Amino acid sequence: MKIKSLLISLLIASPVFAQDPTMLQGFYWNTYPGGTWYDSLALRAPQMARAGIKSVWLPPLSKGNAGSADVGYTPYDYYDLGEFDSRGGDQTSGFGAYIPTRYGSYTQLKNAVDRLHENGVEVYADIVLNHRSGGSSEINPYINYYPAGWDGSLYSFMDSTLNPPQRVTFTAFPLSNGSGRVSSQKGQGAQYVFPNGSINPDNTFDFFGSQWGYFEFYRNTFAYDNALHDWHGNPLPMGDSLMVWGDWLTQRLGLDGYRFDFVKGIHWDYLKKWLDYGSMKGKFSVGELYDGDAGRLKDWLSKMTGSQASASVFDFNLRFGYKEWSDAGHNYDVRNLNGRGLVNQGVSGTRVVTFVDNHDFDRLDYQGNPTGDGHSPVIGHKPMIYSHLLTHPGYACVWWRDYYWYGLRDEINKLMAIRKTYVSGSHEILTARNDVYWPGNSTEDPKRVYVMRRYGIGGKTGVIFAMNNSSQWPIEVWVTAFDWGNKKLYDITGNSSDTLQVYNDNRVLIKTKANSYHIWVPTDFEKPFVTDAAVLSVEGLNKSFFEDDSVLVSARIENQGTFTATNLPVTLTIKKSGTQVRQEQVVLSKVPGEDFRSVRFSAVKGLTEGSYTAVVSVTVAGDAQPADNLMEVPFTIEKRPVIASFTVDGDFSEPWYRLIANKQNENAGFGPGKDVRALYLGWTDDSLYIGIEGVLDPSNPNGDGMGLILNTEAWEGAPAGTQIGNVKGAGHFLQVGDSTLSATSEKYKMDMETDLAFSILAVSQKAVITFASYQGTNTPVGGILALAANGAPLDGSVAVAGPVAHASIPDRSFRYAFNNAGVKKKGVEIAISRSVLGPSDPGLVSAFAFILSANAYFSNVSVPGFVVGTADTYKNLGFNPDFSTLAGGPYRSCPIDIETGEFDDDCVFTSGPLISVNKDSLLIEIPETTIRERKLIISEAGRNKMVISSATLTHPAFSVEPAFPAEIPFGGNLELTLTADASQVEKVGGSYPVIYDTLVIVNNSENNPEVRIPIELTVTAWVSADEDSRPTQFMLKPAYPNPFNPATVLPIGLPMASQVTVSLTDVLGRVVWQRDAGVVPAGWSSMTIPGDGLSSGLYWIRVTAGNRSLVQKVVFVK
Repeated sequence: MKIKSLLISLLIASPVFAQDPTMLQGFYWNTYPGGTWYDSLALRAPQMARAGIKSVWLPPLSKGNAGSADVGYTPYDYYDLGEFDSRGGDQTSGFGAYIPTRYGSYTQLKNAVDRLHENGVEVYADIVLNHRSGGSSEINPYINYYPAGWDGSLYSFMDSTLNPPQRVTFTAFPLSNGSGRVSSQKGQGAQYVFPNGSINPDNTFDFFGSQWGYFEFYRNTFAYDNALHDWHGNPLPMGDSLMVWGDWLTQRLGLDGYRFDFVKGIHWDYLKKWLDYGSMKGKFSVGELYDGDAGRLKDWLSKMTGSQASASVFDFNLRFGYKEWSDAGHNYDVRNLNGRGLVNQGVSGTRVVTFVDNHDFDRLDYQGNPTGDGHSPVIGHKPMIYSHLLTHPGYACVWWRDYYWYGLRDEINKLMAIRKTYVSGSHEILTARNDVYWPGNSTEDPKRVYVMRRYGIGGKTGVIFAMNNSSQWPIEVWVTAFDWGNKKLYDITGNSSDTLQVYNDNRVLIKTKANSYHIWVPTDFEKPFVTDAAVLSVEGLNKSFFEDDSVLVSARIENQGTFTATNLPVTLTIKKSGTQVRQEQVVLSKVPGEDFRSVRFSAVKGLTEGSYTAVVSVTVAGDAQPADNLMEVPFTIEKRPVIASFTVDGDFSEPWYRLIANKQNENAGFGPGKDVRALYLGWTDDSLYIGIEGVLDPSNPNGDGMGLILNTEAWEGAPAGTQIGNVKGAGHFLQVGDSTLSATSEKYKMDMETDLAFSILAVSQKAVITFASYQGTNTPVGGILALAANGAPLDGSVAVAGPVAHASIPDRSFRYAFNNAGVKKKGVEIAISRSVLGPSDPGLVSAFAFILSANAYFSNVSVPGFVVGTADTYKNLGFNPDFSTLAGGPYRSCPIDIETGEFDDDCVFTSGPLISVNKDSLLIEIPETTIRERKLIISEAGRNKMVISSATLTHPAFSVEPAFPAEIPFGGNLELTLTADASQVEKVGGSYPVIYDTLVIVNNSENNPEVRIPIELTVTAWVSADEDSRPTQFMLKPAYPNPFNPATVLPIGLPMASQVTVSLTDVLGRVVWQRDAGVVPAGWSSMTIPGDGLSSGLYWIRVTAGNRSLVQKVVFVK
């Protein structure tokens, strides 16, 4: 055989891992706010472990300067892991809003770490030693080391309040509201930052000399540099403190390793001392030396040798090579990879962390917007690039967004499964050997095809990796496959169906497909891929049910397989004494590999008294573990009790609740997401129950909330017309966090005697309530029922009791829950122990509720009352309203006698049934020959029974269920199903006409006896635009309308035919709608995204075409 010698042989036999590990970067830049990120990691821990992820790199764990908004790279309080009501500038909220970091509380963090460890996944923390931010201003004796305005570590400003005015710096960290550790009082903080005159009085600029080469000590331009070490790397006091902190952090969480931020700015000898201190000794570490120069990376590794466990380094040299490949596309010469990366230059793979992207290169935030300089991700050829990454030596790090956002999960799962099973041992680039032979074009083919051998560690290990970067040509190449003589090979990835023969002389003809990769192994190597689905949980049955209750069952289904599962049938069967009484099946169209989806079944009604079992099952062909495909949960239906009983869950459906006031207008001064609509009252022998029907926006932890004022006949409180703010110990509008108790925005007055007042906030996806108690001439006392971290979830699932250890109020005298669904008879539910209300019967009770801001700026929303404000263009009241004299009252409910139940029902605003429909129009777009259902909710919003006489349309494409007439009880709902059948629409002139119709709902309401809802039906198919208008790249035009209701249309531009999937995601990352559009032709097309079942708020449309994804933000409004 003729051999053409083109390249030198490249065999790397340096130390390697027994089996190449994989790390996941467990966050991205500006992840979802709201303190839920740690929960997401905990939830996904089993999936990560099964996928082959050895470790997760966590973001910086300490509280940052901006508190819950901070990504963590400007640390403020090192010992605050989400435990203290504190943030930069020595601020506190007074009621727990500042406790969590952006990622969650300490409890959530510890749970995430424990869950990862339980599943065998190691945890590495991001360590930011170099700099600090969020200090308080102080006079700095070392300020003259830098001239005014210098943009280095010592930021300063002229404080004109001092006499004489002086330059000051933000270098004091008293942490009086935080941990108090690694702290400094005003006048003391400057000695712990650089320049540090007391430690280094004469040699401040030694760190800036050329002798340091590529190191950049003490040169930050966005924070204050910690004075960690002297110029020999010996720790200074701050450096010593952070070594102690590292030991504490490691022991408290059980950390397995560290990622060091900006190691160019830290002396290597200090880092080695840090790593060898206390419990850090022997742990894994990797440094971020942001530099593509392989010589510098190797030099840093050399300097870091000597600690008990030598540090690793991120391979920026290889990453920049990947970027060059991505940008050049099919024109890239793959021979450049022969010399790229530290392993190819003789560095042990055990000290190299390879990666494709990270948060510094991909700067998209949770809304899909670039949020910083340097946004330069790898975009093209990512599947091929990951195939190179995950088959080569080194500790491979997978980028979160590549795995969870960009549609690469199946590809990465496949590669990780192969990697953890077969990829090990030394590697050799076979196309760089001198015995390679190109039977085709020996000039061009070597530029396009790359073949590498991993030799394994014995047994069934080792692979031959081959990739073809050509856009169109299959290419063959003869290489030597040592140790595999006379074996047959197959492509374990499935990208090729060929079988290759290795001859007796170990020669083999490697075949490659254009724009593809292959991993060739002997035919007796089994595929390591898994097919498995499981029922993780069945929810909705952990409470008592009575006859006539609706039983709502939901389930979490997990795809524990390697690849995406489609059309998964999930079945709910309800049995009574072993006999089936109900069954429903829901089909999940798509569940990615190692991911889960939630399924909600239709409400089950009409169950009679007895014991039941709900059985949820999922079916997938070839399931590896069928035992976990089914879950059974028992529940009981009881006869409805005749005595009053209440469940504090934010739902006021109990029949003993009385409507005592409702909203008299459509005011929405702060927007539709902040509203109160009705007040309900109920009671038992030991408690008083108040329900506030309303909704809050949970996305702003410092934002708007609800107020509730309560008056009882037996209690002597603050008289009407007196100021009721400035209550020490309370929060929100009751105190506004003002420790001086003199804020001018707290001089508001009520229209009735105030005995108890409550403030309600939505903080970090939790409901937080503070209270004030007024008793005669005594000083009012305030308190907090629960801090933000322990508040009630916004789904009503958990009731919280408080206060605890209060000086005046017995422990846990209040219980509350908040169901923030924004629908009728749901909202804030508060139970008050009668012992709080005094020794005698409360007698007559009145209440008043409203919406206002954190600093007591009142909106125009109240129940009861008819507010017309003049403070702004939205007709809000503004600061310090006096409800005792304000027009539009009374601003109090009529009194109800909670002993006799006597109440003047005429006090409630409505005198007859009122109809409310959740849609004022419907836009329906469906593909030809298909059927689609749309749901409408008809509500009785008054206080009488409503009768729906009929609900009709005229076009045969529409039908309506249920049959009419139908009755809706007081405060009840009726679900109307509108079915649109595209087969009933005939083409006109080769296309489908738009069908316009009107749904007419005839009823006995006083406000709208004939509701008319316009319906527009469009029958569509994917249609490409003319060739001349074909986009040159994958792109999206703005969705319209935006904000939207009931639907929005998104124009999608494709340069070539592609497999397209469109999904809608809420702010918690949950997919609330998804459609697999199949292969869409090139050109412009449109997709209609419906708003059925959505709550008002922010959503993200994600469009995936092939291996690329684009995201666009939309807002749904009701």
